[in-house]
Amino acid sequence: LEKCQKSLEGYLEQKRGKFPRFYFVSNPVLLLILSQGSDPQQMQPYYEKVFDSIDHVTHSKTDKSLIIEIQSIMGNSRETISLYNPVKAIGNIEDWLGELEIEMQRS
Repeated sequence: LEKCQKSLEGYLEQKRGKFPRFYFVSNPVLLLILSQGSDPQQMQPYYEKVFDSIDHVTHSKTDKSLIIEIQSIMGNSRETISLYNPVKAIGNIEDWLGELEIEMQRS
């Protein structure tokens, strides 16, 4: 059991090294995020845990893997920002979340 725990800690640390925002997420939540990586729409409840300024993302109607907008909700106000370049949420979740972070800053 201890060996499994140590291996899991090593795996999570490796993912955090690739995407530093994961350092602010607890181990149980990070495991949920990593398990949802192949289905980007299942990631919706976790964006606010990874990004302070994103509560929701909008996917393209024609290609569900494309993220086209980000939304932030503060009190009664909602801000929607269209991304200059849509982010393709395919592959390792830490990679496309990194692309989303870059595109969010660019937009």
